[in-house]
Amino acid sequence: MKPVASRMASLIIASSLCIISLSAVTAPSPAVAQTAPTYSATLETETDRSTIVAGNTAWRCAGTTCTTSAGKGRAERMCRDLVRKAGSVTRFAVKGEALDADALAHCNR
Repeated sequence: MKPVASRMASLIIASSLCIISLSAVTAPSPAVAQTAPTYSATLETETDRSTIVAGNTAWRCAGTTCTTSAGKGRAERMCRDLVRKAGSVTRFAVKGEALDADALAHCNR
C-alpha cells in the first residue's frame, strides 16, 4: 500500500503546482489591472486634500488635478458636484473627452 500512497501524494503535489503556475500566469499584474480614470478635472486653484467626496464619489486629488473611476453619473452632474466641494474647474473630461466651453461654464455656475 505504501507505493499507492506515495504515488497519490506525488499526484496531489504535481496538481497543486500546476494550479499555482496557471494562476500566476493568468492573474493580471497590478499595472494591467489598473484602469484609466473615468473622470478627470483640473481645478482652478490647488487643493491640499488628497481625497474629496463629491456627489457620493471619492475623488483622488493632487495639486490641481482630481480623478475618479468610481462615478457613474452624467458628466455635467459629476462636474457640478465636484465644483460644489472643490471650487471652479478649468477642465473636466470623461474618458479623456473634455467638456466644451459652454458645458464647462454651466458646470462652474
